Amino acid sequence: VASAVLTLSAVAGNSCGDINLRLRGRIGDALDRMIAGHLAGTDIGYVTAPFKTHNERENLWRTEFWGKFMHAAEPFARYSGNPELRKIIDRGVADILAAQDASGYIGNYPDEKRFAAGGGWDLWGMKYTLMGLIHNYDGTGNAASLEAAKRLLSGERVLCNPAVVFQSNGRQGSGVFLELKDRYLGS
Repeated sequence: VASAVLTLSAVAGNSCGDINLRLRGRIGDALDRMIAGHLAGTDIGYVTAPFKTHNERENLWRTEFWGKFMHAAEPFARYSGNPELRKIIDRGVADILAAQDASGYIGNYPDEKRFAAGGGWDLWGMKYTLMGLIHNYDGTGNAASLEAAKRLLSGERVLCNPAVVFQSNGRQGSGVFLELKDRYLGS
């Protein structure tokens, strides 16, 4: 039977309050291997490449991968303190921020296929990009990630287009925007 020992220690500024949890034993060892091998071994240039080209013509969902990577990588970087993982995250964030166009769009679809006009997964990918930016802001306080998230949502192509509907936690309309506004901009 695998077991884990949780070690509690006070760590100022930890996102979990003042508690730092560290798994030990077989489970902790397996988690450490996963972080070092999978997350810190990610080819982030490959993950962010679709955002640079805007040439998605097959209606695929490649832009969800960066946000999903961030969903795991940011908390595990804080958990592990792995410097290689932090470098990969920072490079990926820099790539994503550089890919944001003047309208606020961050994605891989050409203009004529954006927002499901071509039957693709653009909005789905944008949702995960938004979540990845928020994970980075929450984990590091990186104001550029928060600003990019706000620009992504308030850009002329999103909120000024009545056909665009985001949904989050059961909130219809621009629910992700409302959560972002409530959480970071005030109600």
